[in-house]
Amino acid sequence: MQAGIGPTTISAIQNGAGNVLRASQTTLGVVGNGAGVVQSGSGNSLTLSQSGDDNRAALAQNGDGNAMTALQYGVGNRLAWVQQGSGLSDLGIVQDGGQSISVTQTGGR
Repeated sequence: MQAGIGPTTISAIQNGAGNVLRASQTTLGVVGNGAGVVQSGSGNSLTLSQSGDDNRAALAQNGDGNAMTALQYGVGNRLAWVQQGSGLSDLGIVQDGGQSISVTQTGGR
């Protein structure tokens, strides 16, 4: 959990199987939250929650059986979501306020 008046940022790269990343960011300032996360491997899980204005997230998973959820609350949200692999979970995205989103999900069953 990250919280504060100024911007909060997360940058993470996880390689291997069964990785879990759960993060929550909250800001009360003018400059918002930022997150860049990459997971490579199978059976990984990523959950990101951002609250405040001007949220930005770039999330990517490469591998089979991965799951990802993104929640953005506030105005000026931007999300880039990429998943590649088979057996991926259904999309789990919530955006509240003015937003922009790009989603790519590729792979087999």
